[in-house]
Amino acid sequence: MERNIETGNKYRRYLITTYINNAGIHARSQTLFAFAACNAAPGNPKRFRTKAKDMGLDQVLWFGNVENAAAAIIDRETVQGTSNNDDFVVGDLAAVA
Repeated sequence: MERNIETGNKYRRYLITTYINNAGIHARSQTLFAFAACNAAPGNPKRFRTKAKDMGLDQVLWFGNVENAAAAIIDRETVQGTSNNDDFVVGDLAAVA
C-alpha cells in the first residue's frame, strides 16, 4: 500500500508542477486540482478555474467554488470523485503514520 501512495503522490506532484503551478493557490487546493486533473484530464482544472472566475467564484478554492464551476462543465459524478479522493488521502496518511 505504501508504494501505491508514493506513486500517487509523485503523479499528483507532477500534475501540480506541470498544470497547476501557481503560488496563489493554497497547497490543499493544489492537491484537489490535481485530483480533478486525474478525474477529468490534466488541462481541465484551468478551464474550471476560468469558469469559476466567470461565475464570480473564487478561482483558487476548490470546495464551493471551482468544484461548482467544474460541475457546470462536466458531470457532477466526476467532480464528486475529486472530493472522495481527498477523503481517501486523509485516510491513507493516517494509515501510514
